[in-house]
Amino acid sequence: RGYTSVYSPDLVGDLPLEGGQFNSGNWKALVRAKLEVVTQVLDLGFNIFFTDVDIVWKENVMYDVTKGLNHSSVFLLDRDPAKKRNSEANTGFYYLKAHQKNRDLVGKALSLGKRKEKSLWDDQKLVNFAFKSRNFKEQRNLMPQPEYSNGCMLKTLESWEEVRRVKALHANCSINKKAKFMMLCLYDMWYCKKNEDGTIVRDVGEEEFRTLGCEVKDLPEVKPEVVEEV
Repeated sequence: RGYTSVYSPDLVGDLPLEGGQFNSGNWKALVRAKLEVVTQVLDLGFNIFFTDVDIVWKENVMYDVTKGLNHSSVFLLDRDPAKKRNSEANTGFYYLKAHQKNRDLVGKALSLGKRKEKSLWDDQKLVNFAFKSRNFKEQRNLMPQPEYSNGCMLKTLESWEEVRRVKALHANCSINKKAKFMMLCLYDMWYCKKNEDGTIVRDVGEEEFRTLGCEVKDLPEVKPEVVEEV
């Protein structure tokens, strides 16, 4: 579909605008720039609710995240069961109140990125390294799962009951845009709203839907619930 993006050297300095493949040096420079923007918003005295463009909202979670979870800062848990370190804060979906400690956290991450040995780290790695400081441990609040999931977590859910509990999803853990579509299609999450009669208005054309090779009937089989005998 394409997304409108704004780039201003006055805000984030000169950035490489080409060759930004995932995990490349140019990509890491681009995502580190997100922290510069967050800093400027906090400095203006505004709270910030940051989301990447590949976030799927199944319902309005604004109140839940900004007030219901009752934290001045809250991050999506970037859980990848395939990795040993599977409890990082995800910097694609988070909320920060305009508190000095949150401003200091982002500032710490930015200052770490200026060190030579950490100059090629992405924003997520920098923020999670900053969390290791005892000064910022109280800022490391994570959203509950499966209500707030990332792509790796979604693929491990074993029942439709768990899938239906998901309120918002970061569609990461996918190698390209098509893989993201496929994942969302398989878990029946690629839609934007419902008609008054309850039918779903899909956010992708039928022809493109077929091109991606997925239909509603292709939903994955649900693994049976395990019930222990008493």
